[in-house]
Amino acid sequence: MFDMHDAGALAPQRPAGAIAEMIAGAVVAAPATTAATAATGAIGPMARPKPLARAARSAARSYRRMRDLPGAVPGLAAAPEAEILPRLAAAEARCEIARQARAAGYRPAQHLQILAALLAEARRAAGPGR
Repeated sequence: MFDMHDAGALAPQRPAGAIAEMIAGAVVAAPATTAATAATGAIGPMARPKPLARAARSAARSYRRMRDLPGAVPGLAAAPEAEILPRLAAAEARCEIARQARAAGYRPAQHLQILAALLAEARRAAGPGR
């Protein structure tokens, strides 16, 4: 496993800007891997395999919201701006739980797409210069 960044736990009620600042500073944005995180969308310490982290960073560089966000989480492109990061975080937590459980329904390509969207959206929310 690759310890990507210890961003600390964030409460789900934090403003999107605070969440974005924590994620944007991370090597790869991803929430903690607990069922509670999946339910609340909270973002905590992150650890993902090196190949997944590397691929997510690469994909995030070419991310385009209108093209990529609907594929990551259907319907999210029409959601209010404040809902995007928490919903992406929750979707990624569900993927990570499935990956760790070696669930038959786990889709690595979907997980990568969500991680890339989460990283790119966090950088976008953090503002210019990130």
